This record gives sequence, structure tokens and C-alpha cells, in this order.
Amino acid sequence: TSVVERFEVVTCTAELADKMNIQAGEFVYEIERIRLYKQEPRVVEYTWMPLQIIPGLQLCDVEASIYAYIEKQLQKHIQSARLSFQAVRPQKLEKKYFKMDEHDFVCQVEEIAYLDTSEIFEYSIAQHVPQYFHFETNVIKELYES
Repeated sequence: TSVVERFEVVTCTAELADKMNIQAGEFVYEIERIRLYKQEPRVVEYTWMPLQIIPGLQLCDVEASIYAYIEKQLQKHIQSARLSFQAVRPQKLEKKYFKMDEHDFVCQVEEIAYLDTSEIFEYSIAQHVPQYFHFETNVIKELYES
């Protein structure tokens, strides 16, 4: 489940615009959600989505599933994402929900997500409680041979 801390429309900063391949000043949704597992906070998500690409998003969609809204209501197809991982110090919401201080670390996943049209529809930063964070991947040798 999710607790929505913030859901509003803001103008995009130059830094965010660069990450999302849009113009600075365009309108984006700014979303802050706490993701719960068995009523325990596990992830704090900071998400930005361009209104031009994801129109009509409502609070009820943010409380439920944004991806379901995109695929079912907008009939758009999510294709891929680029992820990066690092350990960072907690911010205000992580300190509050994870009961951490400035000496702790969270596992950060930064994501840029794409539709099948190659448009970037989401930039997000998810801060995970370290003891529950697990990353796994497959490496296929054929992809790396010249």
C-alpha cells in the first residue's frame, strides 16, 4: 500500500527537464509516496512525470497504481527503464518514516522510465530501507562479446 505525502503539479526545473528530456518550465506531477509492506514503511518514492505525456492523473491513481492508470486508462505501453543504485544519507521523509538520523544510509534507486514510443514518462528516486533491499540481475555473456 501507499501513503501519499505530496501530489501536486509544479513547473519543471532545468535539472529535472534535462533528466526527462523536456523543456524547463513545463508542468510535471511531483509525487512523494511512502510504500508500505504489512503496514511497515519500506520505501520512500520521489517521482516526477510530465503532464503532457501522462495527462489526467488523479490522487486516487497515485494511491493505487500509477502504472495501471498509464496502461489501462491512457492505453500507453511501458517499455523499459534505466536504473542506477547507490547508498546515500536519508532525507527528511526517510528520517521520519524509517526512524533514521543523518548517520544512517538508505539504498537509493534512481530510475528513468520509457514508453514504447521512446518518451520518458517518469523520473524517480526511491529510497529503500537497507535491511530489506535486495538487488539481483542476470548477465548474459553473449551480449558482451565483440
